[in-house]
Amino acid sequence: MKDTAFILIAFVVGILLGFFVDIPFSMEALPTIILCGILFFVGMSVGSDSKTIHAILNLRIELLLLPVMSIVGSLIGTVAATFLLRGMGLFEGLAIGSGLGYYSASSVIIGNVLGASLAAAALFSNVFREVTTLIVAPLIAKYFGPLATISCGGANTSDVVLPVIMRNCGEEYAVPSIYNGVACTFSVPFLVSFFCEQHLALL
Repeated sequence: MKDTAFILIAFVVGILLGFFVDIPFSMEALPTIILCGILFFVGMSVGSDSKTIHAILNLRIELLLLPVMSIVGSLIGTVAATFLLRGMGLFEGLAIGSGLGYYSASSVIIGNVLGASLAAAALFSNVFREVTTLIVAPLIAKYFGPLATISCGGANTSDVVLPVIMRNCGEEYAVPSIYNGVACTFSVPFLVSFFCEQHLALL
């Protein structure tokens, strides 16, 4: 929860600075540079932990498919929400939904391609997913099981949501949770970019 609060505070402070302060240099390339740095350090943290890699390589087949189901479920839910809300194009909605809770990456990519308003929508949508998972994880674990709880967390199950999953689902689900989070995290830039490109192709 603290990490999410810091993200939101940083976002609001950035808006206020951008509005009131005349920045003397272009910031267009800066978000992409920061995003590359984030992905680099995520890769280093995974690669440096040999126990995590070994455990991931020995997962059962249903657990190996967990990130695929997380992504497919997220996209199906996004399509349904897009048709219900009717205020957004299908590929715009899919670009936001394919953030999978990874708000920093999806917001940067969408902001660079589709503009600031959709970037803000992506930020709040993905932060909402993380906060919702943190709040309702005990109920999901009780009524739908551990895998549904992990799937709900999306890309955040390897970091912020991990302690909640371990507490409600058991420590044996730590490795599947990390695997799901890492796989979803690395899929986000590709999925978001793809749906942004599909939207632009229709213009």
